Amino acid sequence: MSPKRDSDTPSQLEQDAIDVLLWLSPNAGRELSYAGISRGTGIPDGSRLRRAVPRARASAYVLGHRLEQFMHSRDPLKRGARVTRFHKSGQGDEFGARDALLACRKAVAHMGDMHRACSFEAGNPDNVDREAFGQMADAAEGGIRTLKLGMPRSTTVFRRARSVFIRESFSSAPVRLTCRPSISPSQPSRSASAMRSRR
Repeated sequence: MSPKRDSDTPSQLEQDAIDVLLWLSPNAGRELSYAGISRGTGIPDGSRLRRAVPRARASAYVLGHRLEQFMHSRDPLKRGARVTRFHKSGQGDEFGARDALLACRKAVAHMGDMHRACSFEAGNPDNVDREAFGQMADAAEGGIRTLKLGMPRSTTVFRRARSVFIRESFSSAPVRLTCRPSISPSQPSRSASAMRSRR
């Protein structure tokens, strides 16, 4: 028989979540992959880390912070990579809307499944409490309607986020890429002048 664990001693999962949160704090705002979190915390990149991250996300919420869901990176150099970002309370940015919209869509999808399941059970003659399931189905339907009415248009959100990203990219690009000398209409290019001289 294994010894009883002291209630004051965190379990392996709890300790991993603590370690993840402690490491995320100085890395706020950066795009982080599972591999990066693994290197920073020393937790193996596998099922153990994938259990710890959701627990860390829940704990971050309690503390007023936000650990985003994993999404595709917006960095062209990390094309296709799935990353998350940690934001301290009150320190989000324009791109956080992607995370919030994804959470809203997941919630609507889950409520849709709840509505379908409860509606089915409300019509099941063998169910012990059809009335209760009918009420839950109605509640789910009302919740879906409210969520869809209140959700911002994703195209508007993504367009604004994209314009901000393009603006940031150009502001940080080397001068040689953003400040090419322009060719005045009154001053034809060398190639054009050469073509006329050959004629």
